[in-house]
Amino acid sequence: MKAIVVYDTKFGNTEQVAKGIAKVLNADVIKVTDVEVTKLKEYNVFVVGSPTHAWNMSAGMKQFFKKIEGQSFGEKKAAAFDTKMDSRFAGSAAKKIQSKLKKLGFNITMKPVSFFVTGREGPLADGELEKVKEFSALKVLSNSSVFGV
Repeated sequence: MKAIVVYDTKFGNTEQVAKGIAKVLNADVIKVTDVEVTKLKEYNVFVVGSPTHAWNMSAGMKQFFKKIEGQSFGEKKAAAFDTKMDSRFAGSAAKKIQSKLKKLGFNITMKPVSFFVTGREGPLADGELEKVKEFSALKVLSNSSVFGV
């Protein structure tokens, strides 16, 4: 299994989460602006995350999806996460990311995960980094021969 965590960040909170997930999955981690699209085919598992901006993913993440639009990822596994304030009015970048991943043909292996920040600029709320362990399930699925990876 070769996994990658692609993220965007503004205040560093999403980057902290991305690095934590990458550690759990033993994955490469890269900021969305540094992704080399031609190298994405090397990966079997994708985790994509963004801060939630105006009920949506960041502008940088939207640009990333425009770059990879039209490419086929042939049932590679994927999951989405976001960082946001803990409010029912916050929206979810992760849900938007998951929708984009599905349209590209990715096999979504888990529900989107949100990590909460205490204010507009953060920091992450207490205990939020512990949630990166949820992605260990993605590692188990990815290593299973049942899923052909």
